[in-house]
Amino acid sequence: MSKITDRFTHFSQEPLYNTKAVVQRTGVAADTLRAWERRYGVPFPERTEGRQRAYSDRDIAIIDWLRQQTESGLTISQAVALLQTDSVIEQPTYDLAPLAELSNDCVQALLSFDVLKAEDILNKAFSVYPVETVCIEVIERVMVAIGDGWHAGKISISQEHAATAFMSLKLSNLIHQARTRSNRGVIVVATVPGEQHELGVMMVALFLMRRGWRVVYLGSNLPAAELLHTVQRLSPKLVALSATTKDNYSQAVQLLQELHKMPKPPIIGYGGAALSGTTQQTVLPGIFLGYNADQACDKIEELLA
Repeated sequence: MSKITDRFTHFSQEPLYNTKAVVQRTGVAADTLRAWERRYGVPFPERTEGRQRAYSDRDIAIIDWLRQQTESGLTISQAVALLQTDSVIEQPTYDLAPLAELSNDCVQALLSFDVLKAEDILNKAFSVYPVETVCIEVIERVMVAIGDGWHAGKISISQEHAATAFMSLKLSNLIHQARTRSNRGVIVVATVPGEQHELGVMMVALFLMRRGWRVVYLGSNLPAAELLHTVQRLSPKLVALSATTKDNYSQAVQLLQELHKMPKPPIIGYGGAALSGTTQQTVLPGIFLGYNADQACDKIEELLA
């Protein structure tokens, strides 16, 4: 490849996997992989002494990304051009609305329980914009609007639950696609006990995976004892916790203190609306990671540099 986007530079280039393993991990057929290699030079696996293809983690990440782009509406030639230049050479055949308009359209689709339309809106956005941009500028905006509507009594519990379930599944699928072997180190990501809101912390886990970290995502409302046991077992470089609702503030404080008291404590980071005030940041053990997932990942990489 003549050029490659920075998003893949953290992945190992060591050739570890045969074609069968790559097919199992990416879902891309062996014939398709060979066709991409022959026509576009992507991927470009090394060869063993027996002339068998040997793929690296970086190859697998690129293949996964290409598959995602084609599933979202790009042709393979468009996806390869985007990969090699890091800019859109040829837009898809549809005209894409501004992100704010996409967010509004997605809100209306979800309030109408039209998940197919919401899926189509997100897929088109993902085909043009980076995953991180769509998560922050579309998914986050959508959920804030729906949350505000629910608090104002304009949106039913069923509508809010359906929208949350849809976005949670979407992020779960993205996390699954982003998983790969990594030598950068382990980061544990979770909410504090009692916290049910996990979309923001799911984005943190996703973004870190896309930056090449091995992320152990423990989800929402994990008992403190379980999280502490996992941290003791894995010895992660950093633990990132989130608390959104004020009702969970005391639980968050207690957990942060217990992590800090461990014999060999990891770096402790936290975020979420319940922990983002200036007062909290001065008294809580650990480091405030920022106000959104992108800021959190930048801060984490700064701490681990």
